[in-house]
Amino acid sequence: MTVSINGSDGGTAVTTTTQKVLQVVSVEKTDIFSTTSTMPTYADITGLSATITPSSSSSKILVTISVKVSNLTGYFSTQLKRQIGGASFTIVHGGGSSFPSLGGAYARANIEFYLATMQQGGTFLDSPNTTQAVTFKVGAARSTGTCYVNRTGYSVPDALRPGTSSTITLMEVAG
Repeated sequence: MTVSINGSDGGTAVTTTTQKVLQVVSVEKTDIFSTTSTMPTYADITGLSATITPSSSSSKILVTISVKVSNLTGYFSTQLKRQIGGASFTIVHGGGSSFPSLGGAYARANIEFYLATMQQGGTFLDSPNTTQAVTFKVGAARSTGTCYVNRTGYSVPDALRPGTSSTITLMEVAG
């Protein structure tokens, strides 16, 4: 399907073509992860990575991430990294800040994340320009305390604090 706007009223002409999703890889993490890794060093979140092999070097990869994170005190954040083939992992999102991250939050003295988690993540369109395997992984770090994934900062899941899950989904989109 193609959508066209001709711009005859003085606006900008726009033409888009619907792209095809060629393959989908999705990973759900349901167990708990914790780290005392201090920013700017992010610990890899065990079980929260996914690999896709594009069928064409012109393909794009639509990356969707949802990570449930908490900490009792201090700043905490998550970070996305990408590996192409056997090369080193590199940060693929963050806007050039000193702590490139998917999101961050600050918990003040057991208030915000005592009984809740914060969702960090987003959706990103990547252009790896390869037909080699592309792996995305998520890391977590904190300033103080312990950073938790899939649990509140207070305690392990129970009737008052149910468990959560985090996901990473990769979609190859025809280029």
